[in-house]
Amino acid sequence: MQVTYPEVQPDVAPRRHRPTALELTAAGLLLGTVVLHVVAMLPQYLAGAGQGSLASQPDQAALYAVLAAGWAAALGIGLTGPARAGVGAGMAAGLAVTEFGFRLSDLGQVFRYGSGQAEAGLWLMTAAWAVGAAGAAVAVVAAQRRARLSVAGAALSDPAPSEPAPVAAVPVPVPAPASDPWAAPEPGPGPGLAAEPTEPADPAEPAEPVVPEVVAAAPSAPDR
Repeated sequence: MQVTYPEVQPDVAPRRHRPTALELTAAGLLLGTVVLHVVAMLPQYLAGAGQGSLASQPDQAALYAVLAAGWAAALGIGLTGPARAGVGAGMAAGLAVTEFGFRLSDLGQVFRYGSGQAEAGLWLMTAAWAVGAAGAAVAVVAAQRRARLSVAGAALSDPAPSEPAPVAAVPVPVPAPASDPWAAPEPGPGPGLAAEPTEPADPAEPAEPVVPEVVAAAPSAPDR
């Protein structure tokens, strides 16, 4: 008798809900870019007469406040759960591409007129963008790995139905029919004689005619 034991599947549920090292790294980088965006708005941004900090200019303060809020929202969405990690990573990548245009415009003035045009605010804001772009890239990689882990866990938790084990057939003995003690015995050859096999008659051959034998009587002796 064959005994089959159920296959033990690995428990992948804790791994699907536990944050990975990449997700923790991305969260730390996104938190750093939010802090750097806020700090970069306080010191002077560009050198020159009449230039001040971004916080002192209402239009620039509103623009970079929206950027900082967007980075914070991407971080918050990613921290709400593994299911929204991809949404947070996509939002962070979009913010990194959008802010790259601002960085290119401001750094273009520095490259054109010299490094003396830049102040601490510009360098801090550039560092904030670089940290945010790195965090967005790490978040995208972490979201892709999380998606593959979820697919693998779903496949292990719901395996394909296996075929049932074959059952060996056990022969059942069939009792022989009991003989009737009152039945007459079949006639057979006498003791020491074997029954001669008889050939069946061929219906195609005509039967030979039976000729009766004539026995001549012996002549009687004459009377004396």
